[in-house]
Amino acid sequence: VAADETGARSLDVATGESRWELPGLDPAHPPLLDSRGWSYFISRAALIAFDRAGTRRLRMPLGGLGPLGEPVLGGPGHLYLTASQTVVAIG
Repeated sequence: VAADETGARSLDVATGESRWELPGLDPAHPPLLDSRGWSYFISRAALIAFDRAGTRRLRMPLGGLGPLGEPVLGGPGHLYLTASQTVVAIG
């Protein structure tokens, strides 16, 4: 899984073939990948998660939380991030 200002993409490790692409995502931090194969992206306005096939499984608006710190996985389906002077637990 990779992301940059053009969007996000997932590649098959064995073949290098593209599994899925999501143009225009523009994440604020590098993506995280959990043990289920879900990819988590923090954009400027939301937390977005996709499963291994590229199906969106979660979209949580984050616009009112202020500056966001680097997210940390706490286990499958659990994510922590800092926002201003607050720790946000998701999952």
